[in-house]
Amino acid sequence: IEKKIEGEIIKRDILYISTFRPNKDEKKIFKNLTWYDFIKNEPSLLKYLNNYCKKFNRKLSVIGRYDESNGEKDFFSKNFDNDLSFEYVKNYNQRDTYNICSNANLIITIDSTLGYEMLARGKKVAFFGLRPNLYPLNTRNFLYPEISKKGKFWINTERLSENEFLEIINYLNTVKENDWHEEHNYIKKNYISIDEGNNKFLNYIN
Repeated sequence: IEKKIEGEIIKRDILYISTFRPNKDEKKIFKNLTWYDFIKNEPSLLKYLNNYCKKFNRKLSVIGRYDESNGEKDFFSKNFDNDLSFEYVKNYNQRDTYNICSNANLIITIDSTLGYEMLARGKKVAFFGLRPNLYPLNTRNFLYPEISKKGKFWINTERLSENEFLEIINYLNTVKENDWHEEHNYIKKNYISIDEGNNKFLNYIN
């Protein structure tokens, strides 16, 4: 059950959007590429996130796709230090995913569509495109192929350094609201948008 304070969902600090799948490492997902090849760069990202949260005493939550029975929580526990306390927000039928994300200070993702939805709503989202640089898998990179490899809040690279990770996190932590509003509006206007109520879709099918 989601924790609430006087009927309101609690504020979370850093929220990591899980893209976990309960696949075996050797599963072929594209030609000779295995599931392990697809996810092999994520542990480095989680290590940097682990180090950052411990150093600066930031509270970390992971919003899951599943629940503990699929091994999702164990995956993150194995990639975080034992002394890093993190909250695992499991999925369940009545979970208000959008509200949970909307109440986070900072969101981190690799390539989740939920991350795009939150960015379209104006939330500060860091995108780390770590998937193999092989078509069509690299189409999952942030705004592929319309945008540069690296920006203020995103990077599309298989090999992420800790300094590159910190540059993006520090930018989102320190950017002034007016500057973020300008940055967000540029991306939203030119690349993504939000259609409240799915009006465009409804008009198309009616």
